[in-house]
Order: sequence, then C-alpha cells, then structure tokens
Amino acid sequence: MEDKKRSLQSLTKLEQHDPTIISIFVGCLLGDASAIRSKTKTGALKNTIIKFAQSGIHYDYLCSLKDLLATRGYTNTNELTIQNFIDKRGQKIYTMTRFATYSFVSLNELHTLFYRPATEEDRANGRGNERFIKKIPNTINEYLNAQALAHWYMDDGSFHIYHGTGLLATHAFSNEDLDLLQTALYSQLNIKTNRHKGTKKKEQFALYIPKGEFASFAQQIKPYMHQSMYYKLGLDVNEQPLSLRKTVIDLSSISLINLNSKKPALRLDSLSPMFKSVCVGLSLGSGSIERKNKASALRFYYTSDTIEYAKLLHKFLVNHGWCKPNALFIKTRTIKKTSFQFIRFNSLSFSALNQIYDLFYDVEKKKRLPTDLETLLTDVCLGFWVMERGILKGCQLHLQIFEKEETRLFNLKKVLKKNFNLDCEYKTSKKALTTFIFTEESTKEFEKLVRPHLFIDVFKKI
Repeated sequence: MEDKKRSLQSLTKLEQHDPTIISIFVGCLLGDASAIRSKTKTGALKNTIIKFAQSGIHYDYLCSLKDLLATRGYTNTNELTIQNFIDKRGQKIYTMTRFATYSFVSLNELHTLFYRPATEEDRANGRGNERFIKKIPNTINEYLNAQALAHWYMDDGSFHIYHGTGLLATHAFSNEDLDLLQTALYSQLNIKTNRHKGTKKKEQFALYIPKGEFASFAQQIKPYMHQSMYYKLGLDVNEQPLSLRKTVIDLSSISLINLNSKKPALRLDSLSPMFKSVCVGLSLGSGSIERKNKASALRFYYTSDTIEYAKLLHKFLVNHGWCKPNALFIKTRTIKKTSFQFIRFNSLSFSALNQIYDLFYDVEKKKRLPTDLETLLTDVCLGFWVMERGILKGCQLHLQIFEKEETRLFNLKKVLKKNFNLDCEYKTSKKALTTFIFTEESTKEFEKLVRPHLFIDVFKKI
C-alpha cells in the first residue's frame, strides 16, 4: 500500500492518474466533496486533498468508495465511523461519515479547475470564512462522462418517486456555471435539463431532469451506481421499480402506492402479508400509527432509544420500499438533566393502514390491543414484537406489551396458545405495561418460530 502511495505522489500532472479515478473525483467535486489546500506556517499552500462526506444513511456507499480509493493507494485503510453532526440552523443532530485522500501535488490541478479565490462580494454574501469558492471549470465537457455523472448524482442528486424525474443540487453555483453544466450534459451525454428555482433563495437553481430524459439518464449512470443508491433511480435493491405514475404497484412485492392517486382507499387485505405483519408486530411493541385526519393516509413511525436496532429496522423498511432513505432523524432528549439519543422516522403513507389504526386505537386515540388477533398474529409479527420488547431472563422469554385490560390480555394468551402452541403467563405493572412470561419449553419453540425473521444483530434477544 505504501508503494502505491509513493508511486502516486511521484505524479506531477492530473492526466497521469487512472481515468476512472479522475471521473470519480470530478463527479464527487460536482457534488458534496471538497478539494482542500490548507496553508503551512509560512503561508504557503500545501498540496491538495479531496474530502468526502455523506449522511450516515449513505454509509455503505461511502465505504465502497473508500475501499476503492484505499486499494489504489489514495487513502488509508481505516474503518469509517459514523459521527453526530449538529446543524445549528435547525438545532437538529444528524449522522455524518467522512474521509479524505492523502495530499498529492498532481491534484493541485483539480483544485485550480474547481476553485477560485474568494472576493469581497463573496464575503459580503456571508462567505467570509472561505478562502476559495467552488466553481465549474470552463473545460468541464472534457471531464464529464457517465461515471462522473453517476458519482455526482449519488452525492447530490434526488429522485421524485411519483413523477419519475430527477434533480441535481446545484444551488451553490452561478448562472454561468449552470450554463457550462447544461451544455456539457447535452453535448457529452445527450441529456437535456431545466433549471428549477430554489425555495429559499430565488437566485439559486437546481438542474431538473424531466421524465422524458430520465430513462436515458438512468441507463447511462446505472452501471456505476452503488446498489444502496438504486433508490435514486426509482429502483429497490433488487432492481425492481419503486413506483409508477398514477398506478398502484403490486403490494405483494414492494408495497408502494402513489399517494396522489385518486383511487379509493385500499382495503386492509390489499397490503402485502409481509407489510401487514410488520405493522402489527411493531404496533405490539414500540411502534405507533399517526392519523392526521379522516381523508389522509396513515404514517407509521417508530421511535427507539436502541439506536443500532432502529437503524437496522429503517434499512429493512427502505429495502422493501416502505420508507424513504432520508427519513432517519437522530435527536437528543434531556429528562431530569440526563441526555440520551433517540431515532425517529416515518414510513410512507398508506390509505390501507387506516384499518390497522382502527384496530389498535380507540376514539380517544389511545393505543389498545385488538380483539381479533387470531387472524392477525403471525410468526413475522412475533419476530418484530420480540425485537421491540423482548428480553431473555434465564431460560424464560419476557415480552412486554402496552395493554392492561384483562379481557384483551387473556385473549392474546389464548391466541398464542391456539396459533402457536405457546404457554405463558402475564403480569401487569402500575405503568400499564404487561409482561408475558413464557415457559422454558415455549421459549425454545418461540425461538424456532421467530429466528428466520430476526435481524442478526438482535439474536441475543432469544
């Protein structure tokens, strides 16, 4: 690895690097990456490093990028870590993962291409802390190819799931820069784009990829996309479509519906059996369902102080097309001078979940245990329930539930026996939490039922 690093440090020109690496650097610099030249104690500029940063939910993508660069000698082989980032503007805590290349004299050319010295006008516009301002090279058409575009889109692109269109965030660039980008996209890749005004500052624009152009756009960049980023092409990890304009997709495969559709609300049985079981299992645990008004679809959300499990759950829902990848929020709560973190995220909205809401909530919006669990409770439900509220004490499984009404609790006990031949007793605490305690023999049987549905990291629950 050191030999590769020394070989790269001997290069003096950008063109001496592998074209694949140049395309990656160019694409990422069009996105969130930065080319940085810090100063020495004497004021001279050091050689250039490239810094990469992404939200924690894009950890897999950034890991693959770092591994590629590390094997070529551009960076170290240390494992990436996820750190908290405080956005002071919104007083929110986000996760962030980042890494940087080694410094190379040959990358100074990239810095010159993509940066200009900050002016007094820049400082007057609130960019006084920046010595250099990112710009688009006049020769961008020489560097913009399908691979560079793929990394640009993975870094700073988004997909509108219901319209089938894409967006490239270019709000930091000037109108002259956008002219260069749009010209290069059309001349090099035959992709036409439009400008969309930013919502906060009207003088800022994003590049919009119309529906008619998106198929060609996606076809060209997909070979270079990381699998975890397929959702930005409207695909799940199995390369199946996430959504179609004004249609309801087969919920037995990915369970996504178009919320703008004017079709009547879906019945409960039009949800896929898997998604229905997941919702019921999470509702038995810590999950909740929101219903803002009678006409709206439901929004299922989950909160947990168990950060790692919540991340696994979010990834599971995203992979099935039931949740947006960017819906994950990590926040800090302080109770009695003690601070702790928690994760909150929402699923997509489904009209069909109205009936699940009616099963689990009374007219006062208080959570309750459904009476007809015999037809709802499956081994998948039990799996998510135990991941949410299960704990193994000795040889006995303890499962907590929110209910305290004797009739409903006794009914659940009967269903567990009838459906799964599981024997248990229950105890209710003063906090309206009831613990179901399974016998040693039933605990072993419970394990056989739910193990295929557990996330590997929570096997310790059983």
